[in-house]
Amino acid sequence: MSCLKPHQMEDKVIRGLTLTDKEHLSRCEHCSTLYESILHEQQDWNSRLYSARASEEFTTNIMNALEDVEVEPAGSIEEKNMTWFRRTNIKKWVSAAAVIVILAWGSYFALQQPLVQQQLGIKQEQPDSWWATPMELVGYGIFKKYGELAHYPKIEAESNGITVSVEEVLADATQILIALEITKDKDVNYSPHLGWEMNMEDYFRVTNSEGKDIGIVDNNKSRGMNEYKFVRIPLDTSNISDTIQITSTLNKLQASDANGEPIFLEGDWSFEFDIDMRKAMQQAVITELHESYQMPDGTKVRAEQLTRTPNGYRIDFVTEQASADVSEENPLYSGDEETLLYFDLANVTAGDNYERYVYFNDDDNRMTIRYRDDKELHWSLYFNAEQDMVDKPFVFHFKGYSQLASTKGEITFRPRALLSKPAVFKDQGDQFTFTSMTVSDDPGGEDEKVGILSLTAELKNNFAKDKWVMTDKNGQEYQVEYRGAMDMDTKELSGFKFIMRGMSELPEEVTLKRVTTDKTVDDMNWKLELPGVKEVPWELIDWEKEELKYRMNLVSE
Repeated sequence: MSCLKPHQMEDKVIRGLTLTDKEHLSRCEHCSTLYESILHEQQDWNSRLYSARASEEFTTNIMNALEDVEVEPAGSIEEKNMTWFRRTNIKKWVSAAAVIVILAWGSYFALQQPLVQQQLGIKQEQPDSWWATPMELVGYGIFKKYGELAHYPKIEAESNGITVSVEEVLADATQILIALEITKDKDVNYSPHLGWEMNMEDYFRVTNSEGKDIGIVDNNKSRGMNEYKFVRIPLDTSNISDTIQITSTLNKLQASDANGEPIFLEGDWSFEFDIDMRKAMQQAVITELHESYQMPDGTKVRAEQLTRTPNGYRIDFVTEQASADVSEENPLYSGDEETLLYFDLANVTAGDNYERYVYFNDDDNRMTIRYRDDKELHWSLYFNAEQDMVDKPFVFHFKGYSQLASTKGEITFRPRALLSKPAVFKDQGDQFTFTSMTVSDDPGGEDEKVGILSLTAELKNNFAKDKWVMTDKNGQEYQVEYRGAMDMDTKELSGFKFIMRGMSELPEEVTLKRVTTDKTVDDMNWKLELPGVKEVPWELIDWEKEELKYRMNLVSE
């Protein structure tokens, strides 16, 4: 198959990958990177969706308005059996998000019709093209909550027929979020964007009045969906001055050529502007923490600060570096690869968990690096606060994490002997049993012979990011691809096989090496009780009454 365009890849992310798709991604670095980038965006969008809640009369008004409308019965829909290798929990959440988005947009446009508004008793507002700000579109906040912290510098930088516009900036005591829109003239043949191949730290800086850097771009990448891209910069709260400066030295943008290969468009899209941070600091409640925990491997973690803002919470941590070389793997850190945290938030008095934190997606449990030095890693956890925990004490229960890790595990066996004596391989808490190996036609449909290794497994870690390689006695190396399905909840592999492309004959003896895995550490048990505050310096919103109204009303500067 040929390389996919971004809109085609978005469809694959939502509908799922076929065996042919998975095979192509395993061999094509460009499509694999594009898939992961779009998957991040879908997860980010999905993880931040909030279900709008209407008043008690809302459903009654809907049903009364539709009383005389004849509804035709729906036809039956056959359920398709999907057996490809996929991340089942991601598919489940993305599917749910897609349904919610469709319903939300459908409801919104229906409710904008004057006749429907009149029948439902909704006050008609002046029509406007906006129903949400850029920040609201991807769920970085509700304007009612963050509006006083929003800035609109009205900056446009144009070069070579491409314009980069700063549409909205959210600045609170913990972070700067910059919403960028990239447009092009009709004669520009490419679709420029802030691509996954670009290191955002090279182009964006935030400095205080003394010229000191006070933050680096989150994960060194941009995020976003639709026409907007977002650059998120966590801040060093202790070094924020009354006025800070945001500087862009953007001189290239990423695009794709006719073959889907990444290319870079050069130009000058630099800009700078100041942000007044006095309001942001006034609307922050900072609580110093002096708690520490020793992880099972001996690494020490300190909790230093809890910051409450109208738009959410941040807990700051410091972890010792096992190695002075920050490019090497350390506990809770593995370079640009994201580390996911597993935790609960519980009510101190009742002891029960807040329901919103039973399941997590992307930013809800993603570790955010603030800065690092030779000895320590300074990182944070962002999360949105439930209405009933804004000023209350609560328990942060740190249960574990997962991160990409190198492994030196390997096993040597004779392929023809597997039927009578399966080879058992144990590594990083996982156990693989290899039951047979043959050379036959490619199950993916390609016109070639491939090696096929059948297996079963008992997994502790997330297999989705595994990388393996096989070598025969002559030193010939074969990259390992995968076929089959995996349940991310139970971590069961179904009909799973390793595929070695380029293997035309069954070797007498092979060595199979596991290069990397998404290692899961689940034996932590740190319960950190976080204190409440007497009051917060911002208006508390009754979301039962207000959320839907503010979703529907005009959002202005």
